[in-house]
Amino acid sequence: MQQGHLTPPTPMRPHLIPALLLLALPSFTAVAQGEWEFRKEQNGIRISTREVPGSPLKATRAETVFDAPVGNCVSVLKDVEHFTTLFPSCTYSERISTSGDTLQTQYVKLKAPWPVTDRDYAFMYFFRKGPSKGSVNVVTKCMPSAYPLDPSMIRLDRGDGKWTFTPVSGGRTRLVYEFHGTPGGSVPAWLANSTVVDSPLSMLENFHRMVKEKRHQGKSYRFIQ
Repeated sequence: MQQGHLTPPTPMRPHLIPALLLLALPSFTAVAQGEWEFRKEQNGIRISTREVPGSPLKATRAETVFDAPVGNCVSVLKDVEHFTTLFPSCTYSERISTSGDTLQTQYVKLKAPWPVTDRDYAFMYFFRKGPSKGSVNVVTKCMPSAYPLDPSMIRLDRGDGKWTFTPVSGGRTRLVYEFHGTPGGSVPAWLANSTVVDSPLSMLENFHRMVKEKRHQGKSYRFIQ
């Protein structure tokens, strides 16, 4: 598969990591305002949205329970090579850099419906111990300058969120996923806001299947305590 760029991206420098995390956390907290409005429930996945002041795109909240332990679920998010299976409309995925097992940055290309221009997106995952025993928080932060621009695509430059995986009875895992971003460029409002329901729903349906795959079984990470 072609890499899609001529100059290799510069690896993330370790001394920048704390500053990036400080940027990531408050930016999403600012989104967390107002009441969530239930939108849809399907295959054990519940989707809610809410308005974000000053943004044409609503924030998304998705909740579900996986029949798998937390380590298996985290493994799916670390499996960048299979993001084309996990994320709807993702046509290409590439790992940019990692720092231990707690920080990874990746790049994806997203197919948009005609006549909207395709998008691409570079973003960071920061894995850390969650608030309760055995739980994990994964902070998502858009990193628009982490990958060379592709002139045929529109680069998404804003997007922040969080995955919270919590162990529940029977070796299962409850997920609460929240995200807010911008569509980038010119996108009809009806189309942009349909994706905040349909895309996370399809993504989590894929997640339910992938967490059962052999490569994700028996995974354990030091931040799961």
